[in-house]
Amino acid sequence: MPSSNVGASVAPPEVKPMVGGPVAATASGNSAGPIVTPGAGKSHQSRSVAMDSFQLFKKQAKEKADKQRVLKEQQELRKRQNEHAERERLRVEQEKRQQKEEEEALEKARRSMMADAKPAPVAAVVK
Repeated sequence: MPSSNVGASVAPPEVKPMVGGPVAATASGNSAGPIVTPGAGKSHQSRSVAMDSFQLFKKQAKEKADKQRVLKEQQELRKRQNEHAERERLRVEQEKRQQKEEEEALEKARRSMMADAKPAPVAAVVK
């Protein structure tokens, strides 16, 4: 069974000195200080620009997500309002229908009572 390298420490890659780069030297030719490369300050500056750019990206992404959340909430609110208005419209319609049926039933009862209350016509007696 092959052994796994899980947990085995890995040595960092070797750092090789820069060949042909500018070196600060003393009169005797010995290196007197750190290796100076042109644009060393730019590296830090470019990291800062990259960080600023990433922070801007994050901010824009958050703003976009917030905007989408607000739009979704507004849509949900409009949907609830429309549903409420529809339920209210149906309730009013049902009330009107019920009121009309009650009025028709009362009118029918009134006519029935009027018909029952009319005296029967008396037939003329022929002699």
